[in-house]
Amino acid sequence: MLMESNKKKINKGSLGFRLFRGYVHLFNRFLFFRQIHIVGADHLPTDGQPLLVACNHQNTMIDPLQVIFALRPRRACIFARASVFSNKWAGMFMRWIGALPAYRMRTDGENALPHNKDSFAEAGDRMMKGEAVVIFPESYHQDKHHLGDFSLGYLRMAFETAERYHFEQDISILPMAHHYSSYFGARYEVQLSIGTPIPLSPYYEAYKAKPRTTQRNVNALVREQIEQMMVDVHDEPHYLAIDYIRRSYADTYARQHGLNPDRYADRTRAEQQLIVLLENAYRNDENGTRKTYQLAEDIRQKENINRLDDKDFEQCTGLLPTLMKSSGLIITFPLFIFSLWPNAPIYLIYHKLQKKAPDMFKSSLLYGTCVLIGIPLFYPLSTLLCAFLFHSVWISFVYLLIQPILSILAWEYTKSVKHAINSWHYCRCAIAEKTKIKKWREELRSQIARMEQ
Repeated sequence: MLMESNKKKINKGSLGFRLFRGYVHLFNRFLFFRQIHIVGADHLPTDGQPLLVACNHQNTMIDPLQVIFALRPRRACIFARASVFSNKWAGMFMRWIGALPAYRMRTDGENALPHNKDSFAEAGDRMMKGEAVVIFPESYHQDKHHLGDFSLGYLRMAFETAERYHFEQDISILPMAHHYSSYFGARYEVQLSIGTPIPLSPYYEAYKAKPRTTQRNVNALVREQIEQMMVDVHDEPHYLAIDYIRRSYADTYARQHGLNPDRYADRTRAEQQLIVLLENAYRNDENGTRKTYQLAEDIRQKENINRLDDKDFEQCTGLLPTLMKSSGLIITFPLFIFSLWPNAPIYLIYHKLQKKAPDMFKSSLLYGTCVLIGIPLFYPLSTLLCAFLFHSVWISFVYLLIQPILSILAWEYTKSVKHAINSWHYCRCAIAEKTKIKKWREELRSQIARMEQ
């Protein structure tokens, strides 16, 4: 007989952990991301019901952090690469924040895999005591908008935990999905969609008879929810062309279908519908859709060669707007110079660390550099320096308060400079070349429009 799970209290973690999590959450919410969108927050259990979160893996370290913050005030147990725990101090820190080592065939070898049993058992016990367990069934993060194959390890852990506790408590699987407007740098948008919890108790009897079959059946339900909540490109051979269409045409597609592309949730929905449209067209007319993909790839390559940006074609950027934009950057340049301390040293530290890092790790590395080194070291140092120079507690206090604003200003100014450079490339590009690209873009849109007929 199942025990009443709603009487269980959530595990919030120690005061020190909650303070650290609060600090990182402030950085995450107000500095690193421009906007964070949570969809389906009402699906989160409010009590200590045993909960395992299964989520897609799109952005290395940043993925688990978004889930951890969404689960607040409940403490979350996450898994990290076992190699991180080989360093004594790093291992102590990872365990303090709730992480456990995960051993993988590709990195740790077959002989290390049995150690996962201990990690899974500890995670299961913590789940039954009110923590949430967060697992990414793909095991490894993707480098594109695609949902990889799932390992059944997360369901094996959940059912084995239920079995160790004599199937007396219900365990729920909560599907989640991320969607990022960009994977690189900072000040972009992210949407975290929260699905409907899937209770495992209805499957306990089936699991006792056929454990593997039951795990596969539940996994199909979890995967179905995650696929519906994310932008998932199945056709990997044509990924670059499809992704170009997604980026360049989604705003137009959204407006045509009564959606507002300025609302991130609406734009995400438009991207999902557009990809489904392309996939259906490919099934119905493979040769015709291949030609559409080839046209999209030709445009993408042509724009890259000429260093052109989609937005300039959409806005028909001219010489006068580009001059005005550049003039504004020149006028605000002194403010940018003022914002360089302490942001320039923080960025230089990150730049030194990221040289050998794979591209998909660079955003997480920037995040970690700011949270663990830049802000704790340079913000207090800058405040003390200000107090020394001006001999005023109030001036140094005000300076401490505006340092996050200066960080945002420095990053946004840098992005604006890049956009201005792209606009100048657009202005100086030969008229004949731009006319050809515009013609190709119009033909691409016509072909996509015909797919809906």
